Amino acid sequence: MSDRAFTWEASYDALGRRLQTRHTPSWTDTLTTTSFYDPEEEFQEIGVHYGNRTFWKIYGPTSCDAVTDETGNSVVLIHNALDQLAAVVSSQGTVYSQQFPSSYGPQSTLAIPFNLLSYAQSLSWHSCSPIPQDSSGWALATTIRKGVDF
Repeated sequence: MSDRAFTWEASYDALGRRLQTRHTPSWTDTLTTTSFYDPEEEFQEIGVHYGNRTFWKIYGPTSCDAVTDETGNSVVLIHNALDQLAAVVSSQGTVYSQQFPSSYGPQSTLAIPFNLLSYAQSLSWHSCSPIPQDSSGWALATTIRKGVDF
């Protein structure tokens, strides 16, 4: 898809999982998002690569319980009774969620994750992967709705 402001492309595998998105705003370089999936779980995303950063998800019995990056830094995700992300715990302290998603998803514009904490906070909408947006509000990457919480 493209118009005068941007070009957006996506690549899928035979199962319909979005493997990669490429967003090229007219004023900057292409932003690429690559998703990695668990070969034993059909639609379970286990990792995401943004630019030069890779984030790996560590799953518990019902949800993503922790995230680690390529350098080995990790954060723990704390969920409330509704399985919403309530806090992110790291070696530097705890960051509590300021807003919970509505029935329609995140209530604020998500940014491109630039570090482990920003990626972990982008997982606040647990039924889908993050949909980062640029400063103009255009969606840079979307993922397939799983139908179940992860």
